[in-house]
Formats: sequence, C-alpha cells, structure tokens
Amino acid sequence: MLVISLSSSRISGSMIFISKNEKGETKIDKILAMKPGDRMVTRRLRPVLPGVRAVQPGRGKHQVCKIRVVSCVLHWEWYWARIHPCSDVVKQQRLDNEARLEGFETWQGFLDCINGMHKKIDLNELYRIEFEKVQQ
Repeated sequence: MLVISLSSSRISGSMIFISKNEKGETKIDKILAMKPGDRMVTRRLRPVLPGVRAVQPGRGKHQVCKIRVVSCVLHWEWYWARIHPCSDVVKQQRLDNEARLEGFETWQGFLDCINGMHKKIDLNELYRIEFEKVQQ
C-alpha cells in the first residue's frame, strides 16, 4: 500500500477545489468552514506529495487558506484495507462517513458526482488524499 505521509510545514504547491456536493455546496466553502486540525478527504487523478498547500477556488485565483496533506493512497488500496473486510452494514456506515469527509451527505451522492465529472475514470484509479486545515 502506497501511503505518503507528511513531515514538512512549508508550502509546496497549491490545490484547486471547484466541486460541489449534492446540495450544491462547494468544497471550498466546506474547507473555509473547517477549524485548524479538522480533516477532509479529496480524490485526485495524480498523487499529491506531502507538504502544506495553498487552497485556491479556481485556476489563477488567489489562495484562500492552507492545508496540510496527511496521507495519499490509491482509492482501491484504502478500500481493501478499511472497507472490504467489514460486514455490509459496517461497510455502508464507513462509506457514508467517507462521503462526509469528502463533503457529501451519502456515498451515493459522492459517486454520482464522481461519475458526472469523470465518466471514463474508474474510482479505483483515483488517489485518496486526506488533509487538515492549518493555522493561517
């Protein structure tokens, strides 16, 4: 299992967030509402290396806050380690909890968004990136 952990606190790039959940709330608004130390998850096509990142609401936009990448792992590796070994009831609870970390109400709402954005992308090809908000 590839897990990238963080040890640095310097800014090492930026991450752009433009997605919306099933209620139309933007991920950027959810990130801005976080307190330092709160964690969220995002999935990306490429791995994100450890480091503190500037958060941007779109390409060419100014930074609105900073986050620290805590871990980066392929979605399927995370799924097989955390979800697959569980009973169906526990699986659904954990998937819904994961959806809330992504900023969605339910796992199905998250899947609908992913399928709408990445019709030809298999979820298992994405990287699960966990991050926490850092003090400005």
